[in-house]
Amino acid sequence: MIDNRRRRHRRAVAGRSAALLAASAALAVAGCSGTAASTSSSASSSASTGTVANITWQTMWSGNTLTLLSQMVNEFNSTHPTIHVTESNIPSATGDAKLLSEIAAGDPPDVFTEWNPVLGEYAADATIQPMTPYLTGTYAGLEKWEYPIALQGGEYKGTLYALPMSMNSWALYYNKSIMKAAGISSPPTTLAQLYADSAKEWKVSGNKISQIGFYPDYNQGFEYFGSFFNAVNCFNSAGQYELASCPGALTEANFFAQYANYPYPDIAAA
Repeated sequence: MIDNRRRRHRRAVAGRSAALLAASAALAVAGCSGTAASTSSSASSSASTGTVANITWQTMWSGNTLTLLSQMVNEFNSTHPTIHVTESNIPSATGDAKLLSEIAAGDPPDVFTEWNPVLGEYAADATIQPMTPYLTGTYAGLEKWEYPIALQGGEYKGTLYALPMSMNSWALYYNKSIMKAAGISSPPTTLAQLYADSAKEWKVSGNKISQIGFYPDYNQGFEYFGSFFNAVNCFNSAGQYELASCPGALTEANFFAQYANYPYPDIAAA
């Protein structure tokens, strides 16, 4: 077997106000959170007073996706005269540092896009606020629009703080001839089967590796396999990831620990 899966990013949207969520079905997937309630209240009252609620949305995308999002923002603004969205784009490499500095300064964006699985850390210390108070009326049950495995990325201790906007698809590529030679009749359907079948395919003699089975790509990291094990956002009140108290994380760690039996340095060198 060859592990040739694409890296998954949990592209979630969160923020500090419910203005977009309350006002627009087009951007209803925006997870809303944070500390400032004034922006939300101003948005709800803007329709009756004729004033404009100004919303900032900090994104981390680039290229064609950023172009598409800009078009979406322009269309939203043209069809919602009482709300104006200003998009602020920050490169993903520096996005988290920029966001945290804005929060520390007391001036975070109303809504932000987050690539990395750190929402649990933000939720643990109340840097962001849950979406629950805003999921009413038309948006009651909004979380049911998402697949459960995708929803995990935006939940902390059973409470929803953000909603994923997109997830990459992963696939397992395998060599039928190698599987047949190892006595495997069909692809695995569970992680236990995956490991057992893979073990039959390794061919290691001394320092020489002539064939490998499935092997997790370390470049993807522990955090990027978290959705499979329900090991996302296992943070304590101090914003620290707690491996020992998170059953999913322990299951994931034990799964990866099995691969200590294989000569990873040699594989990495190859």
